[in-house]
Amino acid sequence: MKRLFSAIISIAILISIAVPVTANAAAPKVEGLKQAETDYTQLNFTWDKVFGENVTYDVQMGTSESSLSTVKTDTDYTDYGVGDLQDGRSYYVRVRAHMNGEYGEWSDVLEVLTAPKQVENLFQTDCTASSATLAWDAVNGATTYSVIERINDSDKVLATTTSTSCTIKGLNNKTALKSNIYVRPSRENAAKSYSAFVKPEYSWDYQYLDSGSLRLTPKTPAIPKITALYTGINCCDFSYSTVPYATDYEFEAYAAGKKIASGSGNSFGTSPGKFYSFRTRAIAKISATDKAKYSGWSGYKYCGYGLNASAKKVNKKKAIQVQWKKFKGASDYVVYISKNSKGGFKKVTSTKKTVLKIKKIGKKKLQKKKAYYVKVTARKKVGKKVVASTTAQFKVK
Repeated sequence: MKRLFSAIISIAILISIAVPVTANAAAPKVEGLKQAETDYTQLNFTWDKVFGENVTYDVQMGTSESSLSTVKTDTDYTDYGVGDLQDGRSYYVRVRAHMNGEYGEWSDVLEVLTAPKQVENLFQTDCTASSATLAWDAVNGATTYSVIERINDSDKVLATTTSTSCTIKGLNNKTALKSNIYVRPSRENAAKSYSAFVKPEYSWDYQYLDSGSLRLTPKTPAIPKITALYTGINCCDFSYSTVPYATDYEFEAYAAGKKIASGSGNSFGTSPGKFYSFRTRAIAKISATDKAKYSGWSGYKYCGYGLNASAKKVNKKKAIQVQWKKFKGASDYVVYISKNSKGGFKKVTSTKKTVLKIKKIGKKKLQKKKAYYVKVTARKKVGKKVVASTTAQFKVK
C-alpha cells in the first residue's frame, strides 16, 4: 500500500513539471521597421505585424538616438505618419508591441528622413563640344544631387554627385537639346538604404535649364554664302551657316593675305580688281559666367569683281585683241567668245598673261562684219579647287 501511494505522488510531481501554470506571455520584438514615403515636412514608416490577441504598439521618435520620446501609444496600425517636420533632416524612431498586458522589447532604432527642398540658382559654368558643367547653391540637408534630363514626364539620371557642381558628359553639339535639365537633391541615411527626395510634377516646381539655354561648344559652321556683291558701293554681304548652341557668329575677311575686316556683322568693304576671302565661326556665350566658347573656323568663301578689260578688232578685223589689267591674287585668266550675248560661249584659252589675240571661234575663223561677245574671268587656285571672279563681258563689232 505504501508503494502504490509513492507511485501516485511521483506521477503527480512529473505532471506538475510538464504542464506549467498559465501566465501572460511577453510580446515579441517588433521587426521590419522601414521608411515608407516622405515629403519636405512629413514622413511615414511601417513595421511587420505582431500576431496575437489585442496587440497594440507604442512609437517613439526623436532628433537623435539618445533623445527618443513617445509620440504614440496603443495604436492598432502597423504604420505611422508624422508632419510639421523640418526639411532635409534625419529623425530616429523605434516601436514596441503590447500584448496580454505585457510589453515587448523595443525594435532596433531606424533613421528616417525628410526630403530636402528643390535646388535654387542653377546655372552653367563651362562646356565642351560633348559636356556641360553646372553649378548650384547648396540645399539644406542634401547629401546627394542627381542631374536629371526630363523628357516629357520621365526622368533620366545623367550624373550623381555629392558636391554642388557636376559635369554632364556624353552630350552632342550636332543636334539641339530637346528636353530640360534640372538637379534633384536627396538625403541618404547613414546605412545608405534609403534616399529621401521629392520628384517634382510640374516645371514651376523646380528650376531647370531648358533646351534653349544650355550651351555646348558649337560645331564648325559650313562655308558662308554671299547674298549680294554690290559693285556700285564696293560691299560684300553674306549670310552665316547656323549651328546648334550658338548665341552669336563672327567673321574675318582677307585680301592679299592681310586681314581687312572682322567682327560680328555680315558685310565688309571691297574694291574692284582683287580677290577677297572670308570665313566665319560660331560662338556660344554662357550667360552666368560670360564665358565664350568658339567653334572652329569655317572654310573660306572667295569673291572678286571689277576685272578691267577691253577688246577691239585688229588685223583688218580678222582678229580680236583682248587685254585687261592684272587682277590682284589671280592665278590665271580664262577668255570666252560667242556670237550671242545670252549664251553659247566657247572657251578660247586660259592664260597667265594680260593680253590675248583671238582669231577663231571654235574651228572657224572670225568674220569681219560679224559682232562677237567676249568674256574674261580671273581665277584663283586654292588647294585643289579653283575659284573665279565675276566676269567682264563686252561686245566687239
